[in-house]
Amino acid sequence: MAIKVKRRRSARDATIDQLRSIAESEAAANIVMAKVQQEAELIAQRMEKIHGGVWSVAINHRSCFVLIARDGD
Repeated sequence: MAIKVKRRRSARDATIDQLRSIAESEAAANIVMAKVQQEAELIAQRMEKIHGGVWSVAINHRSCFVLIARDGD
């Protein structure tokens, strides 16, 4: 029969857990940001069908700004 030793969590373990949590959060945020980009591009495509011309998408997550605009003629 093997003896099980209960190991104490170290500061290193806590740091690894924090880094893992950050990585998971960043991965989730990247998925959501990609979805926002796709949806904005879909709106631009629909605006092209309605109004003609070429439409562009600009998204700045740092300033919380989304722009969908018709390019100049």
